[in-house]
Amino acid sequence: MARSILVGEVRTGRRITQIPVSDASWSMAHRGTGQISARIPLRAEEFRELDRTWFGGLYPGGDVFPGPATFPMEATPVWRPGPLIREEFLAAVEPARCFLAVIEGDVVLEAGPIWTWDYDDASGILTVGALGLRSIFDHRMVMGVLADPRLAAQWQVTYPGMSLGTIAKRLVQLAQSHTGGALPIVLPADQAGTRERTYRGHEVATVLQRLDELSGVIGGPDIAFEPRLTVDRLGVEWVMRTGTEADPLLHQVGDDHVWDMRVPRGGVSGISVRRDATGLAGRAWETGSGMDEALLMAAAEDSHLIDHGFPLLEVSEARSSVERQETLDSWASGRLAASARPEMTWKFTVDADSMPRLGTYRPGDWARIWTPEDHPLLSLLVPGGFHRVRILSISGGLGSTVTITTAPMVEVR
Repeated sequence: MARSILVGEVRTGRRITQIPVSDASWSMAHRGTGQISARIPLRAEEFRELDRTWFGGLYPGGDVFPGPATFPMEATPVWRPGPLIREEFLAAVEPARCFLAVIEGDVVLEAGPIWTWDYDDASGILTVGALGLRSIFDHRMVMGVLADPRLAAQWQVTYPGMSLGTIAKRLVQLAQSHTGGALPIVLPADQAGTRERTYRGHEVATVLQRLDELSGVIGGPDIAFEPRLTVDRLGVEWVMRTGTEADPLLHQVGDDHVWDMRVPRGGVSGISVRRDATGLAGRAWETGSGMDEALLMAAAEDSHLIDHGFPLLEVSEARSSVERQETLDSWASGRLAASARPEMTWKFTVDADSMPRLGTYRPGDWARIWTPEDHPLLSLLVPGGFHRVRILSISGGLGSTVTITTAPMVEVR
């Protein structure tokens, strides 16, 4: 399938146009923020021709941007000669106001706000960088709509008697309640639960920080903002998905995806292995609210590593918003569980058009990977054959291959 780069307006999700690029790279991440980088050759003759084709006449004027009245009207090509790029193109890739999206057929692989430009004069390449929609919540504070900002420190909100996923939804709704805060997000249905969270203005926390905290507790839900084309195909919207209390993990419905190195076409081209013990720990510390001797503290400890010859390794985190000892204890237990083993990832490359096709799998999905008996490293760790893994990230460019990074199940780590 042909892969293309689309630009649009963040607040509306409406499509502006495609942009001409010489190359691009993108990635989707599990419990993380995807990335898009588009490289535009400003000096290339091909770019000048495409500039005229795609952008001429798209805007009614230099300060007028497309809205419902201008779509889906066909633009009349206009060309103004000269070495400088026209203001219409610059407006189409304006940081923070516009987004980049990577499209594979009818599937939006990743999309999110543009944050950076980087022009290299030696090559004449303008690199436009974007991050997934999750990134915008790193620029939104957990705060209600206030008549007087001087009262921000006294503001607070409590979300009782609901699931952690629904609390995440409430945080996103709160962020959208401010003037200019609305985004084209399709929110999930409420989920029943018994969880409760209180957020206070004086904590000065971002929405992304609080979303990550909800995912980080034991049994915390995956939270994702998955882009897709709108029904009229003139824009992009993001579907917010959260795990449930019964199944906190986001994954596909149905069978595991399968990649088999023995298949001549579309199989795994080779498996690279990475093992990282920098986060390994046998004792985890957490600090909560308070100061000096009144500081709330918790620790969780497991002698398993020491019993097997490892030195004592410790980790710590500060969570100033936590005011209850039992809550802080659960954070310590969760951090210890996450630090109990070295992290191992398997990375391999597949053909985007082979089965399963790119766009049918996403980060968080389960897969089975066939590993050869003669693999130089894996053969020393696991028997040859199929092993179950979870997809952590998917990345690629405009070419025919994509790279998939997975985490094997605990029993093979």
